[in-house]
Amino acid sequence: MKSNSSLNPPYFQLTLFADFGPLRYLFFILCLFIYVTIVSANMVIILAVFLEKSLHQPMYIFISCLCVNSLYGSAGFFPRFLQDILSDSHLVSRPLCFIQMYVIYTYASCELTILTIMAYDRLIAIC
Repeated sequence: MKSNSSLNPPYFQLTLFADFGPLRYLFFILCLFIYVTIVSANMVIILAVFLEKSLHQPMYIFISCLCVNSLYGSAGFFPRFLQDILSDSHLVSRPLCFIQMYVIYTYASCELTILTIMAYDRLIAIC
């Protein structure tokens, strides 16, 4: 009889990450720069919509909702991705994998929902 750990391994091995040697530090810096840019740009847009009274219209509120959702999605993806770039062992635990899957799927579904609401808002504004 097989043991339970062979049927349900406690870790998943990520096979996408090759050994890039010293280039992994360059990839890490590049991805960290992208992550910081995403967070900074989204925060600027959110603060601009929040602080400027003339931007308190439905379309700008929806755009700020997209920015909040983008922060949620990038916070669910980039920290683990940056850790995996620098790590020598590319193992991820089952619960952490499922949490990241949940975050990415909820990010995508919220993104589609907000875009659908924005399209419906424009349809109502035109008609």
